[in-house]
Amino acid sequence: RRGDQLIVESHRSVDARRVAAFAPIALDACHDLAASVVHYVARTRVPIVLDNAAKSGAFLGDAYVLRTQPRSVIAVPILRNGELDGVLYLENNQAPDAFTPHRVEVLSLLSSQAAISIENATLYEDMEARVQQRTVELADANDKLTSNIELLQRTQRELVEASRMAGMADVAATVLHEVGNALNGV
Repeated sequence: RRGDQLIVESHRSVDARRVAAFAPIALDACHDLAASVVHYVARTRVPIVLDNAAKSGAFLGDAYVLRTQPRSVIAVPILRNGELDGVLYLENNQAPDAFTPHRVEVLSLLSSQAAISIENATLYEDMEARVQQRTVELADANDKLTSNIELLQRTQRELVEASRMAGMADVAATVLHEVGNALNGV
């Protein structure tokens, strides 16, 4: 789930010859599952088990169900603190009645753990982004500080040189004054 839109983050298709993985896609654009089942579970936050989805149940009119005639379907909400994080959707096209109430309990427990893991991963990602941003800010501040130190050192050298020059001017003035006094005496 991203905002109010349901996204199929990961889905797999397994048949006798291959396993295929697909990139994330909007639920309504995905044609590899019964979207109406997922919408129902997302809206009600109640798990659903369809023993023979192609033969009975409230989702017989779903385009995917009509096209693929799935047998067993289970969809379990992934909840964290009562908020929906996602929906776990599984189907078995080999046999009806593949999913039992016990499996709903197990999947609910696993989905709760998945929600916690997703939250931890999100927090870690946010923290990592903040650390990276702070590192850039500190590097910029360090560059400014280094630049200011170099400016101060250059100014200090100029002041020392000016002071030395002023000291030499005083010595020259004193020498000239003494020479002038000596010449006046002569």
